[in-house]
Amino acid sequence: MFNLQKIKKLVKLKKLTYKEFANEIGVTEQTVHNWFQNRTKISIDQLEKIASYFEVPVSYFFDESGSNINSVVNNGNISNNKIVGSNIQITLAKKENEIELLKAKLESCQNENKTLRELIDVLKEKCR
Repeated sequence: MFNLQKIKKLVKLKKLTYKEFANEIGVTEQTVHNWFQNRTKISIDQLEKIASYFEVPVSYFFDESGSNINSVVNNGNISNNKIVGSNIQITLAKKENEIELLKAKLESCQNENKTLRELIDVLKEKCR
């Protein structure tokens, strides 16, 4: 079952106003207000943007007792396969970004180690 409270909690943890949150995910402040007042439902596309913004899988917003997708999706035509596929794509993209960052850090460390080794060699020469 979809759990709107999890979105509210993340918004609160990031100390975002409705307006700031709306701007971050590309909707109006009124849309966010309507979601939080249970006046309108969140589409799967909007949910994917929210998940991406908070860097969590879409499945995070569903209780483990079952994913009643129809309570979230306005048109009811989205399958669980799309959600799983979207989660995998988002996770893969994040992992690829993490790998690139780690590669850059490794390269930086290798350069620093090279510089340190050169400095040590110079100091050894001067101490002889």
